[in-house]
Amino acid sequence: RLVWSDIPNSRQMQWTAGDGISEWRKVEASNGNLLDLNGDLLSCQHAGRNLIRTNADGEISVVTDSFEGKKFNSPNDLAVKSDGTIWFTDPTYGLRGKPGEIKERNVYRLDPATKKVTAVRSDFDMPNGIAFSPDEKIVYISDTGSLGKIRAFEVPADGAALDKMLFEIDVRCDGM
Repeated sequence: RLVWSDIPNSRQMQWTAGDGISEWRKVEASNGNLLDLNGDLLSCQHAGRNLIRTNADGEISVVTDSFEGKKFNSPNDLAVKSDGTIWFTDPTYGLRGKPGEIKERNVYRLDPATKKVTAVRSDFDMPNGIAFSPDEKIVYISDTGSLGKIRAFEVPADGAALDKMLFEIDVRCDGM
C-alpha cells in the first residue's frame, strides 16, 4: 500500500495494486508521513498539532503533541534516525494565521525511549522538509518561509542542538 496525505480534505489516500486509488481514512490535516524502525506509519498533523503512529493493526496513537507544556504549532514533516529518534519540523501553516502557544518555529527531536522532546534549532522562518544524509552525519532542513533555503547541519553525536551549519542553498523546497 502506498499512502499519502490530502491535507486540505483531512484524509489520507492509498493506492494498492488490487484496488487502485481510494480514501484510506480521515485524519486531522496530516502532512508528512514516514515509516518508523518498526514499520509503523508516523504522520505529522497540522490540525491535530501532533505526531501520530498507526500500527500494523490500524490502531492510532498520539506520539507527541506538546513541547514544555505547550501545543505544537502544526507539525509538518519528519525523519527517523537509525537510533529511533524522530526529528520533525513545526511551522505555523496549519494555524492559518491564528497565534500559536509556541512563538518559535522549531525543529524538534523526540527520543522514543524517554518521550523527551528537544528543540534542536529555533531560528527558522517556516521549517518544512527534513532528511538525513545516508551516514546520518548531516541533516538537511528546508525553510519555505520568506527565506527560501535548504540548510545543512552537522548532527552532533551527543544529541545536542544543531549548532554547526555546514552550508545553505538559496532555493524554495517543500519536502525532502
